[in-house]
Amino acid sequence: MLAYFPIGTVPTGWLACDGAAYLKASYADLYTALKDGGATCIYGEDATTFNVPDARGQFIRTYDGTAGVDPDKATRTDRGDGTIGNYVGTKQAGGFLAHDHGGELTSTSTGSHTHGGSTSSAGSHTHTASFPYYKTNGATAHMVDRRDAVDTGDAHTQSVTVASGGAHTHTFTTGTGGAHTHLTTVEEEGGNETRPVNISFQLCIKY
Repeated sequence: MLAYFPIGTVPTGWLACDGAAYLKASYADLYTALKDGGATCIYGEDATTFNVPDARGQFIRTYDGTAGVDPDKATRTDRGDGTIGNYVGTKQAGGFLAHDHGGELTSTSTGSHTHGGSTSSAGSHTHTASFPYYKTNGATAHMVDRRDAVDTGDAHTQSVTVASGGAHTHTFTTGTGGAHTHLTTVEEEGGNETRPVNISFQLCIKY
């Protein structure tokens, strides 16, 4: 029989479930009970001693059997006599139910790309200019660049018109930025184990 005690001292007639070894001859009834109908103690033994279960610092989970509540019962570990799996006394490491964390990341990869554009059009327009002509020796007046001539006369100016260039644009292209990604990391939180609110009592076995 097992019982919890809210004290540190083990009561008379009980042994702490701490995995300790005891003489078979001194605790014959308990030894017989812990063989569970078999030939040896299920928590381990040698020629003269047997071991009580070691429950220190652990939560008790009742035997699943065929209930199907324990999803990892097939991987339960050695109870002390080499037995593993879905058996009374086997142990199980701590675990945490698989899950994920939702979130939103606004930065994404945009792929290799370029940026194109054009300057605004200045519109169709013209440019005018005046070149002076000078009377020389009472004869013919000439342009200063001497490529043309007009009839003689007083000093005057002659207007010319530069041909219209028409509306136009100037194109340009920026360099390629290249495909890229942005990495993010979810910060680690939590303590050293996953556990419910609890209180520590001493588990003992009757002999």
